[in-house]
Amino acid sequence: DPLLEVQKAAEAAAGGDLDVVVTVTGDDETGRLGRAFNVMLRRLRAREESLLNEHRRQETARRIQAALDLAETEDDAIDVAARALEQAAPEASAELLLADNSRAHLERVVTAGPDPAGPGCDVASPYSCPAVRAGRSLTTPSSTALDACPHLQNRPGGPRSALCVPVSFLGRALGVLHLTGPDGEPLDEEERETVVTLASGTGGRIGMLRSMARTQLQATTDGLTGLVNRRAFETRARAMHRSGEPFVLVMADLDHFKILNDTYGHEAGDRALRLFASVLTGATRDEDLVCRWGGEEFTLALVDTDCAAAAETLERLRRELADQLAGSPVPPFTASFGYVDAIACRTFEEAIRRADRALYAAKHAGRDRAILADPFADVDQEGPMTGPATDPVDPPSPPSARPAPLDDDPLAAVEG
Repeated sequence: DPLLEVQKAAEAAAGGDLDVVVTVTGDDETGRLGRAFNVMLRRLRAREESLLNEHRRQETARRIQAALDLAETEDDAIDVAARALEQAAPEASAELLLADNSRAHLERVVTAGPDPAGPGCDVASPYSCPAVRAGRSLTTPSSTALDACPHLQNRPGGPRSALCVPVSFLGRALGVLHLTGPDGEPLDEEERETVVTLASGTGGRIGMLRSMARTQLQATTDGLTGLVNRRAFETRARAMHRSGEPFVLVMADLDHFKILNDTYGHEAGDRALRLFASVLTGATRDEDLVCRWGGEEFTLALVDTDCAAAAETLERLRRELADQLAGSPVPPFTASFGYVDAIACRTFEEAIRRADRALYAAKHAGRDRAILADPFADVDQEGPMTGPATDPVDPPSPPSARPAPLDDDPLAAVEG
């Protein structure tokens, strides 16, 4: 019975079986009903397939974004991109090219697929890539096409298909995802959409991480010298003191800096501060903390160091400063230092006061020297320091007692 067959097909379809087909033999009303029913089933199957594909795409996008959200560093995000590329288009040769912070150069950070060397795109900078310039993904069925990307030409292995997808963050180009396959066989729509999703998520996460890193750097760095600023130094040094980690605390101050500024101008003063900061970082180790405390005063935490080793470091620093000034356009200057065994002090604040007092003593003793603070002296009798150790002004010396100034050193004549 044709009607019974249509009824059974409808019941099967209602139960989820959309592959059922009504056998139609006649051209009467029952036959027309059967054919209409088959058309409906075909459309339902197509709709079901479309919904399943959309679900897969959404699930893939969700998993990619979830993995990228777990990335705490740029290297973590790059690792996610590498694994996702392997899954998105396993038969394609793929690579991720990322720009450095200057955005002037591209570096290959990921290769995936059957060729360990990757597609081998020779694009050197983000805006040399046509996809980046266009601001959208570019699919190239064949590198032999007239409008194919010029960077696809003359590669080893002959003609190929390609997909290039910009990696960007807030409209700024960070790099490009580049995939290649057999000539005339571009990636299918689902693969393309997955790669586009990956490029978008990777750009967003890496851009966010770089933005956070810049913000953190600005919050913890002195803008003039590039050294750690006072707040960041105090946070880290206090933590070291609380944990009992041994270090020597050093307070340093440029001698007669005000006179240098008044004589040569503030630009010369800034050059002096930057040069001194460079000498400090060059004379210390990576694990040491070097800080611009404020104005012309600097602070160091020489980690896992005793006072004898610290004295050698400071003497080496003084010599290095003199050597660099000898061949520099920066006006000549010296620096004074006060230092203390921080762990011998009850608190970090006490260590600061003692090192500051030692710096003050170095100023009064003639400058251009380092003096070790007595960690057992009565700091209360010495009195707390409310600000940086000021550079005391020497009383004028009799003319006969003054050293003859150098002809090319007007500061020597001013200071006395």
